[in-house]
Amino acid sequence: MEMGPTPENGARPAGPSGEGSPGITKPSTSRRRVSTLAGVIAAVIVATLVALYGAGLFTGGAAGGAAGPDSLNGALGAATAVLASVPGGPWHLTSAVGVAYTVAWSLDGSLLAHQCSIISGTWDNATYRAGSGNYSGGEAGIWVLSFSGPTTTSGILWVLVGYGVVAQFAVVAVSGTCSEYSGPSLGTVIDSSVAMEKVLATANGSRFAEMFPQANVTYALGPGSPPVWTIHFSPCGAFVAGPESVSSSVWALNGTVQDPPHAPVAC
Repeated sequence: MEMGPTPENGARPAGPSGEGSPGITKPSTSRRRVSTLAGVIAAVIVATLVALYGAGLFTGGAAGGAAGPDSLNGALGAATAVLASVPGGPWHLTSAVGVAYTVAWSLDGSLLAHQCSIISGTWDNATYRAGSGNYSGGEAGIWVLSFSGPTTTSGILWVLVGYGVVAQFAVVAVSGTCSEYSGPSLGTVIDSSVAMEKVLATANGSRFAEMFPQANVTYALGPGSPPVWTIHFSPCGAFVAGPESVSSSVWALNGTVQDPPHAPVAC
């Protein structure tokens, strides 16, 4: 399933190459040539996200929301009441994508229904304001979370947290494109704030932050095991693939940095 952002001016950025999943994807993806398992897993996650964005779930829109951005833990805290109230649980996290853009954008809610069979709940159009571009805290204004239940009949629960508040949620059938989000559970993972801290503590990460204190950022976790954080940076302000976009991967179980970012020569 694909879903993708479009700048507020309505001009759709060059889309990333790859395959994706239901819900969201990244505006651009760097293909990394790595031989390690972590690198392979990270590449798969990025490809999955590309599918979500590619479908156009995110399109040009106006700013919205009142609260501040959250790390993953904050978004999960906001989703607690939904997880307790939606039948079919207990629910376990299988993927998370955080979107921190420096342009306003909106959600095309029709795409989830188009890609997956909605059993209950709603996934409607919504608008979100531009973020500050300060990624040092590992926070994002928007988080799209997927959860699996104890059986396939429970379906897959999608929750969208916008600036600290659950904006909407829906349960979809475990079928087609959505099947990969049925598990396994990601278990206990480090927060996006910790993942970013680990990245910026590396020599390359520190230099990157000095050169580019602001950037469009996408945080991607899962689906798959072992879980890996893939953090995608577009420091030059545009959603285009190429040397201006870089990715970094971090093992989500222990915080080991697999792939620190390399600063582009110039924007």
